Amino acid sequence: MNHEDENLLRHALEREALRHQPSAWAANATAVRDRSVRRRRRVRATVAVALAACASAAVAAGAALAGSPGSALTRGEVAAPGPAPVSSAPERPAVRIVPADQDLALGHDIWMKLSDRQSCVALGPFATRAYDCSSVTNANQPQGTLSLRVNADPSGTLYTPLYVGPGNASTMTVQVDATLYRATVVKLAGRPGYATGYLWLPARSQAMGASELTITVRDAQGDLLASTTPTGS
Repeated sequence: MNHEDENLLRHALEREALRHQPSAWAANATAVRDRSVRRRRRVRATVAVALAACASAAVAAGAALAGSPGSALTRGEVAAPGPAPVSSAPERPAVRIVPADQDLALGHDIWMKLSDRQSCVALGPFATRAYDCSSVTNANQPQGTLSLRVNADPSGTLYTPLYVGPGNASTMTVQVDATLYRATVVKLAGRPGYATGYLWLPARSQAMGASELTITVRDAQGDLLASTTPTGS
């Protein structure tokens, strides 16, 4: 083959190659597809890295919790709540305003009846109750003083303070040895010149011996109206 024939063959092959060259649209589509593939690969790689970081953080947090003091919890256990705060006794206990000359059932077979002349208390079943009354008008108890009646049966002891005086009794307390109890104040409407109250406590062991008692009464402002420590208590 001479030089002229070689030139003719080369030109023919170039023309044939140009005839089979892809169009500009096909080339653009291929480029777009390649960019999409590369973008998806980058997104997948980023997600994988983020998931691995989260897993590592969770493992580290779990290890730190397991190693902290007082955190000995096994799988499936729930941390128990802390102890509930102990409720303190109310600053101002209930004051019962009652009608005169009516039998009042106060629970634990306690009965009370008040009038403008006397305060009566009974301890026992309704059918056999017998009131023990204290006059509030015959000067047996001086004005501005406090007395205490104690009734007991096998189930417990009833403490009944009685205040006689012009003060407006709002709080009565009974201290038994080192323990202070708040009694429920009971009185007639208006200013009858006296107030009583009651506190029932379960039976104490005879082995504990006699109790030392201190009784106080205060008004709504917390000012002391009277106090007493019964002799022989």
